[in-house]
Amino acid sequence: MFTKPKSRKRKKKLSSFIIASMLIPSLILPSGLNSALAVGTDKAVSTSVKADLGSTLKNKVSPELLSTFKKEDKVSFLIKLKQQVDTAAVAKKADEVTTSKNLTAAEAEIQKRSTIVSELRSTATQSQYNVIEYLNKQVKAGNAKDLQSFYIVNGIAVTATKDVMEQVALMEEVELISLDETVHLVQPSVSTTEIVK
Repeated sequence: MFTKPKSRKRKKKLSSFIIASMLIPSLILPSGLNSALAVGTDKAVSTSVKADLGSTLKNKVSPELLSTFKKEDKVSFLIKLKQQVDTAAVAKKADEVTTSKNLTAAEAEIQKRSTIVSELRSTATQSQYNVIEYLNKQVKAGNAKDLQSFYIVNGIAVTATKDVMEQVALMEEVELISLDETVHLVQPSVSTTEIVK
């Protein structure tokens, strides 16, 4: 009687040992194997990353910004995020809600505006989170300054180094990065009184 339970225990121990010996290498090998393979391919990996960065910079970053970085260490730039609010759709939904509530025209307008602003702020808060978190770390490190978030256009303004700009450009949620320029109004060559005559 006692021999059978012992053989069951041995079988259980043996099967546990076999299963463990199969699982442990699979947990260890992928990272170890990748590390071993990566040793001989450091050049290929870095070249691939540089190629990806080059195409990303070409697609997301304005040429004016890139040329300004050739002259200055820190440059002010604007980051536009991909996720944008369809304000017309939000306004239409808000109209439907206010109509069902039988609000006055003034109350309905205020409700509609409030709904649109809330949606803009919510979208900006959610979509800018990773970028803002990264930029705040760079501000603390001294690589960035003058960080401002905008919810109406879902964008961010910052003054930072080229390395910071490149890291931001690689982020999936970023659509476009452009130079933050001062725009000057053109003075009319003819006065308005002369046009009226």
